[in-house]
Amino acid sequence: MSYCRTFNTILPPKYYILGNRFIPEFEQLKKDLTKDGNSYTVDPMFFTAGYDGPRVYFKRHNEVWITKA
Repeated sequence: MSYCRTFNTILPPKYYILGNRFIPEFEQLKKDLTKDGNSYTVDPMFFTAGYDGPRVYFKRHNEVWITKA
């Protein structure tokens, strides 16, 4: 089982920068889970998913996942 946070992004000019956009969402997911009293494990990673093709520049569907403890 996993917890998931969904968010939209705009594809930056340099594609490799996109990975940096997952970190704040990951931190927010951890904060929300802790606030709600849910337990999770980050050992030591989290998972990401992006569902749009390379020519979609706006409102890209992305997710971060954390494993449920």
